[in-house]
Amino acid sequence: MLKLNINTLNKLKQIAQSKPTEQTQVKINIPVTSLKERLQLARQKVAVQEQEKESVSTEIIRTQPIKGHIEHNKEQQDFINMAVSGADCVLIGAAGTGKTTSLKGAVNSILNNRAIPMLTDHKHRYLTLGSPGIVLCSYTRRSVANIKKAIPELAHNCITIHKLLQFEPMFYEITDAEGNTRQTMRFVPGRDKLNPLDSAIKIIVIDESGTVPLELYELLIAALPDTSQVQFIYLGDLEQNPPVFGAAVLGFKGLEHRDTTIQLTQVYRQALESPIIRLAHRILSGQGIPEKEYPDWKTPGQLEIRAWKKKISATEAMLTMSYFFSKAFENRLYDPEKDCILMTQNVNFGTNELNKHVANMYARAQGRETYEIISGFLKHYFSPGDTVMYEKEDAEIVRIEPNPKYQGKTPQPHSKSLDYFGHNSTPAEIQHLDLEEHFDAMMESAVYDDIEDRKEVASHKIFVRFKNVEGQIDQETGEEKLIMLDTAAEINNLALGYAMTVHKAQGSEWRKVFIVIHHSNAAMLSREILYTAVTRAREDLTILCESESLIRGVEIQKIKGNTLEDKLNHFARKLSEKSILLK
Repeated sequence: MLKLNINTLNKLKQIAQSKPTEQTQVKINIPVTSLKERLQLARQKVAVQEQEKESVSTEIIRTQPIKGHIEHNKEQQDFINMAVSGADCVLIGAAGTGKTTSLKGAVNSILNNRAIPMLTDHKHRYLTLGSPGIVLCSYTRRSVANIKKAIPELAHNCITIHKLLQFEPMFYEITDAEGNTRQTMRFVPGRDKLNPLDSAIKIIVIDESGTVPLELYELLIAALPDTSQVQFIYLGDLEQNPPVFGAAVLGFKGLEHRDTTIQLTQVYRQALESPIIRLAHRILSGQGIPEKEYPDWKTPGQLEIRAWKKKISATEAMLTMSYFFSKAFENRLYDPEKDCILMTQNVNFGTNELNKHVANMYARAQGRETYEIISGFLKHYFSPGDTVMYEKEDAEIVRIEPNPKYQGKTPQPHSKSLDYFGHNSTPAEIQHLDLEEHFDAMMESAVYDDIEDRKEVASHKIFVRFKNVEGQIDQETGEEKLIMLDTAAEINNLALGYAMTVHKAQGSEWRKVFIVIHHSNAAMLSREILYTAVTRAREDLTILCESESLIRGVEIQKIKGNTLEDKLNHFARKLSEKSILLK
């Protein structure tokens, strides 16, 4: 649990208990003034900066505004004015309400009306020296890619929070009591109090802040030399499902900065031309979607809702889904490398089982050998080339080899006919020939006689490569660094990544998404879960469900209320339940 800043918490509790009015003081760091006064203060600040320009080493620049004029509605313009004023502010809006358009307008106006220092830290690996001190960041790479697309002029300033903090894999060796060493890894931030970020960073925009955990946010705050000199702008969607890993930034910042929180409520006609966006807002309305409407929603190549023909058990449903995705793959309607399958839970009718079916189908299609790996009391089945998740990062298995330190039960030999459920159709006499490799490894392991060590090691070493993670090249040798997993704990933390829960998918999007729902998932269904799942699809969405389950999910609301005020009160109640530290 995070440490409690008692002054902040007491102030937020007072805010939550008070009735909001135009005069209500709710900000912690910035006094409440009129927008006119804020703009006047901002102009005075710019004037002072211009006067001091000659006496400081940091050059002040006025960047050319982003091209293209767009008419903004009142809510969007209020946000833009607030951002230009220099106040910390929060923009909340559902899909299709124009959050990205508003952000682009705000950045444009800031660059056109305020003097921004240039970045001077030449040691930062990702930020560009000499670019304006505005950083646009988010939790996931996909969210950052969306920002870059919307604001290409500042693409070099768009970055994940992990990259901003220069998180990198730290490779280190662990030596046991026998003097044996093995290499392992953990992600650590390169920026902190001892190695702070550039003081020229004056504005930090956090997009999709509903997916940013407070723990990561606190690391960002700790890495800033002086937070009072930094303006924070938060964007997000309170309609999405709360993250599974704990409290996120958006709701609590909306409460803290209640007077500078703006909600976008107008859904643009252009957005509503997308059947996916229309479906998302139908879900938000709380109005269920009966099966008789499914044909009306069908839009070839964009949206299809398919109902189960009858109510079946979880086991039958899983076999049905296995057959469905196998046929979809054969007909080139499903690509395991590019598309995503979303479910509400891991166990029973969940991602763990469906991942095995999809991985097995894909490995057989590619002719890959499958390995049985024993780690502690568990058995896992993987193939080189599998898409996996490790340490919350997308990765790929590069190779698998026997672990000479393992002295437990002999696993089945790797084979193209071994499936992900432990069945092997290869005749026993042929399998026996492959056991020689494991026998050699067992003989080699004779030098390791520590009982506890044998309990911890797995039967194989798995070497994985992280996708889209920097710092995996050895600076001395120039060779790629692979992560070696060889303990039971490490391998038990490795999961196939073809199907994932909606919680893990937050902040990401794919061109094509399949949502699979069964009545055994009823306890996990909610309006927020369904809305979050639907909005993960960028162009093409298929929902496979029981109509009753879909209707029930739409009716259940986790974050109670239909207004922004209702939802902020939800987070106010959470403050009385948790210890939260805010800037």
